[in-house]
Amino acid sequence: AVALGKAHSELRNWTGAIAAYERALPVAPTPERWVSEETLGRLYAQVQDHTNAIEHFRRALELAPADRQPGVMKLREKVLSSP
Repeated sequence: AVALGKAHSELRNWTGAIAAYERALPVAPTPERWVSEETLGRLYAQVQDHTNAIEHFRRALELAPADRQPGVMKLREKVLSSP
């Protein structure tokens, strides 16, 4: 499902990408789940769904390794500051 999400993203089919990543989350291995959460945050931000974007960035922050958390926080702040 992640590969399908990537393919939809490359085609700029945001809703298809969101659906594919949402299906992939329950089966994503825990160490890599934060990447899918961050990606979903980006995708939801792309379609102006800031509530879901922020929620997925929050989950990504909980799961991300310490060295990746600043990048996730920057993305979250960007969404919070957008109109």
